[in-house]
Amino acid sequence: MQEIIKRRNLMPETPPVEIESWPWLMKIFTLGRFRVIIDGKAVQFNKKGQQKPIELLKALISLGGRDVSEEDLTDVLWPDSDGDTAHQNFATTLHRLRQLLGYEKLILLKDGRLTLNPSYCYVDAWAFERILGKIEKESRSGYTEDMIQMLDKALSMYQGHFLEGDADNAWTTSIRERLKNKLFRIIGNIGSYYEMAGQFEKTIYYFQKGLEVDDLAEVFYQHLITCYINMGYKAEAIKTYQRCKKVFSSVLGIPPSPQIEDIYHRMMNS
Repeated sequence: MQEIIKRRNLMPETPPVEIESWPWLMKIFTLGRFRVIIDGKAVQFNKKGQQKPIELLKALISLGGRDVSEEDLTDVLWPDSDGDTAHQNFATTLHRLRQLLGYEKLILLKDGRLTLNPSYCYVDAWAFERILGKIEKESRSGYTEDMIQMLDKALSMYQGHFLEGDADNAWTTSIRERLKNKLFRIIGNIGSYYEMAGQFEKTIYYFQKGLEVDDLAEVFYQHLITCYINMGYKAEAIKTYQRCKKVFSSVLGIPPSPQIEDIYHRMMNS
């Protein structure tokens, strides 16, 4: 079926951006390690001269990927260059990027604005955010099994923070924080939903998943400790507190919050 779609160039009016298995010409993975797959083969960009074109691709994705102005891209990639020099740098780098990818139609340039062609390109961060958006929209009337499956899919996609190897580039920060915060909010809501329903094992599962994403998410430690106490698993509650204390001390140089300390001391004195 995938070969038929490719061969006949069958594309729906609205591309299924959240479906990785669709026969995309290019797939870009940004959650965790950065990878580009074209025609089913990984693109190698280890050469020094390929770094700026790949940086342009990363910046295009970070700034939304659709109708991103040349000015916005040159501002983040060549901040010290004047107008003419910045334009020449942009034109040269775009040409090299298209050569590297092998298909000009993957990146569209119109009226000074750049777009990653949605008919041919899959980006995991966009698919991830679309799935989270569906969960948030549909969860207003409660959590269904379909939504739980969507969250599990999103968790499996989240192999690390957005372009985590480019964290020093300020232009990656906004989308990285947005995706992480959306995921945390949904994990927190679903975990709390199960906690209120007394389904502590499911609560623990999702809050542990949250800590796999970010082990500095203190609210997840707090919920986990409370759940273990409610289940009578004092040893697990102590172990979770000790993990929290160790992580916060080694990474941030601070103790856990007074709320967690209070829960812990009340448990130890009970």
